[in-house]
Amino acid sequence: MRRRTSVFRELCPPLSGQPVLRSAPPGRSGWWAYKSGRFADAAQAFDSGAAAFPRADTRPAWLFWSGRAHDQIGETAIANERYRRRGG
Repeated sequence: MRRRTSVFRELCPPLSGQPVLRSAPPGRSGWWAYKSGRFADAAQAFDSGAAAFPRADTRPAWLFWSGRAHDQIGETAIANERYRRRGG
């Protein structure tokens, strides 16, 4: 899993500007990091995705999972802010 995540990170930056792939990379890399227990990496991935693509359909989900990741690393104030920004 770790190798797949690192390969994905290497390949995604050049692809992130393409319309078809705009919403997938932050969510996938964030989800892999979250499922692997790397909550700081997950929070960073979801936060960067939400900031880079403010009109993405998946932005509310990224903010939610960012909040969950921040909760896991004890950053409850940031987590609560992510939940509020999400609207839920």
